[in-house]
Amino acid sequence: MNRNWGECVRNVDKLNEFYPGGIPSGPVVVRSVNLNRRGPAVVMRLDLAEFPAFPRPEWAEVGCDRIQCHVVFLDVADFRLERWSGAGEVELAVTSLEPRRLRVLAEGTTVRCGFTSSDALTVRHVSAYDSTGEQEKQFFAGPLDRRKFTNRLPWIDERTFYG
Repeated sequence: MNRNWGECVRNVDKLNEFYPGGIPSGPVVVRSVNLNRRGPAVVMRLDLAEFPAFPRPEWAEVGCDRIQCHVVFLDVADFRLERWSGAGEVELAVTSLEPRRLRVLAEGTTVRCGFTSSDALTVRHVSAYDSTGEQEKQFFAGPLDRRKFTNRLPWIDERTFYG
C-alpha cells in the first residue's frame, strides 16, 4: 500500500507548527542523499512540496518561499543509487512492506534512488530560504541550528548536520 512519507514521521511535531493539517504530499526536491558510515541509515535533504500558509514571521519578512528538512531513514537495506545528476524534483514513493518496513523510491529526471527501511522516519534541521534570491541564506527553525549555522548551510564536511 502506497503512503505519504509524512505519515511515517515519528517526530511530526517538528513540522506541525508549519503544517497543522499534516505534511503535504506531492513532489519534493532532493538536495542531497547521505549514507551514514556508522550504520545502515540514509539522510535525505528535501525541499517540501508546499511552502506553509503561515510561516514564521521572520521567514515571511525576508521573502522565503521554500521549506527544507532532513528526513532520516533507519535500518536501511537494498540501497541503490541508480541516477544522480544533481538535485532535482522527485516523487517520493513509500510503500508498506512486512510489519515495520517500507520500500522507498525517489525518482525524477535527475535522481533515482531506492531502498528499504524502518517505518519510523525522523525529521531534522527544518529551515526556510528564498529560492529566487541571489544569496541563498537558510533560516533555521531549531534554536541550536540557528546559533550554530547562522543563516547559512554548513559545508558538506559538517558531520553534525549532514551525518
